[in-house]
Amino acid sequence: MTIISPENSTYGVTSVNLSFTVNEETSWIGYSLDSQDNFTIVDSIVLSDLSNGEHRLIIYAEDLSGNIGTSDLIVFTISTENEIPSQLWVVAFIATIACAGLVFSIYIGYDLFKSRFK
Repeated sequence: MTIISPENSTYGVTSVNLSFTVNEETSWIGYSLDSQDNFTIVDSIVLSDLSNGEHRLIIYAEDLSGNIGTSDLIVFTISTENEIPSQLWVVAFIATIACAGLVFSIYIGYDLFKSRFK
């Protein structure tokens, strides 16, 4: 059994698709996230509303003979803390450029208007 997603990596979102492969038929598949009770996998799974920080994931599978196997432990991190400040910085920068352009346009317009009526 191999976990494809998530990987041992850092994600900037709070939802991650759970994707894996199993090399034989199973009677049951489940996963444990952060050492919590096993959750049975029935259909495609999205691990959602994940908190910032480190998370641990193991998938369990029971074959038709009753043997239980486990995947390797996947340790992944959710880090969304810098997302909003960086977006605010971009908005503030664009607003500053727009205001500077407006002030420059008003100055040029005023200067042209003033020189025309001297």
